[in-house]
Amino acid sequence: MLCSRSSLQFDQAFQLLISIVAATACVFATNVGHAAPIRIAYSSISGAMLPLWVAKDKKLFEKYGVDVELAYIRGVAIEALLAGEVQFVRASPPAVVRSTLRGADLAIIANTINVAVFSLMTRPEISRPEDLKGKKIGVTNLGDSPDLVLSLLLERWGLQRNKDLTVLGIRGGMPELMVSVSKGFVDGGMISAPSNLRGIKMGLRELVDAAEYGIPYVNSPLSTRRSVIKTNRDTVLRVLRAYYEGVQETRNDKSDDTKNPREVCPYR
Repeated sequence: MLCSRSSLQFDQAFQLLISIVAATACVFATNVGHAAPIRIAYSSISGAMLPLWVAKDKKLFEKYGVDVELAYIRGVAIEALLAGEVQFVRASPPAVVRSTLRGADLAIIANTINVAVFSLMTRPEISRPEDLKGKKIGVTNLGDSPDLVLSLLLERWGLQRNKDLTVLGIRGGMPELMVSVSKGFVDGGMISAPSNLRGIKMGLRELVDAAEYGIPYVNSPLSTRRSVIKTNRDTVLRVLRAYYEGVQETRNDKSDDTKNPREVCPYR
């Protein structure tokens, strides 16, 4: 009788254990099935960001088993990365370097453009670099890539900021900066593609395309945190493989889908 009672208690305890394990497995499976997506931030509305959107549009991230969301975060993309709100960013090298020098564990893991690609768009009456004397030139953020490339151009032309011309930070992104030029708030601006093409249609002059000078420059590289690489190496490699294929698709696909960035990227 005692043995029978002990067996009954054991059976009940065992069944309870099985129920707990089964419930835990269901919760785990649910969490895995609804894992939070990987978030990649891009810091400007630019044709340079096109490989990200091609990879997303052609489901290349899904091909490598990662659920990715793309987010436009202007001005504070690096801060969002450090706060854990995103896992990867395409942001200007100066922002990455500044944060790293302050102790952030950032790492550049991929780069797609190795020359400066901004265009200096000006009012139509400005036809030579010398005409910039006494004028106001706008950039999206002082100290970021457009501003740095402008400094390289000014040095090449023998012009000095704050002496020969004024450089102003214009609140907003590339579209807002181009509007500032067209309305005469500034006389010129450092604009990236495809906004430069829109500017030409608006009657602005492309005074210079910095890419023609072949100035070596790491343009908006893909970066992440070293801690992310250490703890999620497999995910990082999957994202890189999909991103690489997105770059190749962008370079090789001559269809209309990739000829016009506005058809792929959510420009507003």
